[in-house]
This record gives sequence, C-alpha cells and structure tokens, in this order.
Amino acid sequence: MSDAIVLVGTGAIAQEIVDVFGRERFAGAYCDPAYAASARVDLAVYTSLASLRALASCYVIGLADPTDRLRLASELERHGLRAAPPLIADTARVSPSAQLGGGTVLAPGVQIGPRARVGGHNMLMHHTVFGHDAASGLQVVIGPGVHVAGDAVLGDCVVIRANATIAKGITVGDHALVAQSAACFRSVPAHATAIGNPARVLGMRAG
Repeated sequence: MSDAIVLVGTGAIAQEIVDVFGRERFAGAYCDPAYAASARVDLAVYTSLASLRALASCYVIGLADPTDRLRLASELERHGLRAAPPLIADTARVSPSAQLGGGTVLAPGVQIGPRARVGGHNMLMHHTVFGHDAASGLQVVIGPGVHVAGDAVLGDCVVIRANATIAKGITVGDHALVAQSAACFRSVPAHATAIGNPARVLGMRAG
C-alpha cells in the first residue's frame, strides 16, 4: 500500500497516536525485538526492519527519546521508507503560513502560529502552543500544555516536558532538556538540563 504508514513504537505514546488518528491509518507498528513482548499498541507488531518496506512507504515515530528517534529514522530511511506527511489532529490549528516537516505529529488542541517552522519528525502533544515565527529542528518532542512563544528557536533533539514555557526569542540548544513546568526566560545551552521557574541549568546531558 503506497500510502500506508508504519508506526515506530509500541508503548503508550504509540497507542495514543493510534487512538487519535485511527488504526486504519497504519499498516503496523515496529519495535526493537527486545521490546516485542511488552508491546501495548493495538496494531500488528513487526520486529524486522527489512520487512517494513513491503507493508508501507512511509513512517511516523511514536517514541519519546530523541536518541532512539534519530537512530530509528536513519535505519528506516536506509531501508527505503520516508517520513510520512504530517499527522494533524482534527482539533489542532495550524496557521496557513506555518511550515511543518515530514513525520511530524500534532495532537489534539495544538496551535501553530503564523510563519512558524516545525522541523521534521517533531511530536507536539496535547494543547501545545507554538508561537508566531518560532522554529524547531529535527526530532523535537514537546509535552502537553507547553507554550513556546514567538521567535523562540528549538534545536535538534530537544525535549520539553509538560506545561513548560519557552519565552519569546529564547533559544534552546541541540539535545537540551527542559523539565516539567520550567519557565525559560534565558536561552538554554546545547545538552543542558533546565529546571525551575525561572529555569536554571542543572547539569549537562550526554549525546
């Protein structure tokens, strides 16, 4: 099926994607063989990357860890799959002037502002606001209830946990983590962990 999608991941996030977009959108789910026994997703589960090309032409990723997301995206594309067109929930709102990268998932209630640029394979969870002229890199994961203000810039593989705030014009560097309910009024360096309100850098992450 040329328009079928493989869902990468078999845990709670993957199942939420199935619940929002319907199981009929997906040809099956992929997970590493070590995790097959604990799969929770309501789809047929496959553990061989080589078999996926016969099922579908494209994929989306339902995993929270950006390192795993980056690794699996690279492996899938080596096997001939490409990023699926963005999946946009019915109640998400996207400005006509915004740009969305392939493989991106917008959950219900997400709002994307004018001229925003959301990178490839981003995952924006319920009721996230992504402001005007904000931009994100690849494999960014944004938790529910997050507010990314206008002109903010998120690097590659950034993780922003639930209910955090990124103030106007702030930059969050590659592979940084913003903790739950943190409020960033200063830029966050690459690989840093930011916590608190106002947020402060607590440490540096590997990767």
